[in-house]
Amino acid sequence: MNWLFGAQNGDADDPIFGLGGATVRFFLAAAIIAIGLLLLAAPSPAHAQYICPNGPGPGENQVGTTPGGNGVAPMPLCAPVDGAGSGNGPYVPRYVHVDTSAAMAWHPDVGDVWLNGAALSEDAAKRNVLAACTAAMGSGCSVAAGFSEAAIGVARDSSGSLVYAMGGTSNEAGMRALEACGARQVMPCVLIVTFNSYDHDHNPNLARYRKSYAAAAWEAGNETQLLYVASGYPDLARAQSRAIAACEAAMNGRACEVANWVGNGFIVPYLVDTDRRAVSAEATVERAEMRASKVCNQQNATSCRVQEPIDSRQSGVFVHDYGTGRHRIIQ
Repeated sequence: MNWLFGAQNGDADDPIFGLGGATVRFFLAAAIIAIGLLLLAAPSPAHAQYICPNGPGPGENQVGTTPGGNGVAPMPLCAPVDGAGSGNGPYVPRYVHVDTSAAMAWHPDVGDVWLNGAALSEDAAKRNVLAACTAAMGSGCSVAAGFSEAAIGVARDSSGSLVYAMGGTSNEAGMRALEACGARQVMPCVLIVTFNSYDHDHNPNLARYRKSYAAAAWEAGNETQLLYVASGYPDLARAQSRAIAACEAAMNGRACEVANWVGNGFIVPYLVDTDRRAVSAEATVERAEMRASKVCNQQNATSCRVQEPIDSRQSGVFVHDYGTGRHRIIQ
């Protein structure tokens, strides 16, 4: 069975001057697969609850119903009767195959996803989840995946972009998302969330997950000691264009290029050895320092010096001096 994944735009590694210049890499993939999932919690001692679509059978009592909703009728929940199976080993509840579909939508400026689950069809779930995302964001939403009788995991890469992967269980989907995401960069990714197709709606907390971007730019092909960072912008394109504009204004019109960027994270400049400039982007300063160390080790560097970070949620245009290791606000 092929397990596919999808990704938003993301940066694969840190640019280092002296190794071919800075490049921003973008990855886009999308996948929709249908796979099988045997649904139900593993039995536990005493009264484990489980779905019994046809009602209680021998040795079972109905103890409630599922919530229903999204076009799915409530289903009975059963538990074993006290003493059921006595003398015949532990009681094992019936495992049932429940047909459910779900869809996930995302927006490039949000570090979480929307889910419509427990639906009767993928088409219905896709319509519902896209409507929910659009109601929150206005435009820019897209359906990342639709899936049936399956699970999906979502991971964040160093720049703040999201990667998803499918699995037969939520644990498997989460592992696959981390693997797919981690293959793009030197640092392990961060697992954001996992869902099963029978899970109900999920909407992001925009106060927490709405991205604030920072982009860093430097002179193209030249060994200047300066890095220009535009931070606190609500969309990536504005942050990148502002960083380039600040750089080119300081360079008297000479061409500048984006060195790195991040949404809801930190731009962290560092020196490989004493003369090669690099810039990392990560969710936290600690992760950025670890990333810089990994890159330096890969380059067999004799030294690796992490410099003053810039938080993408701090508004302003900054110039960072690799000579002093500090930055100052210029706008």
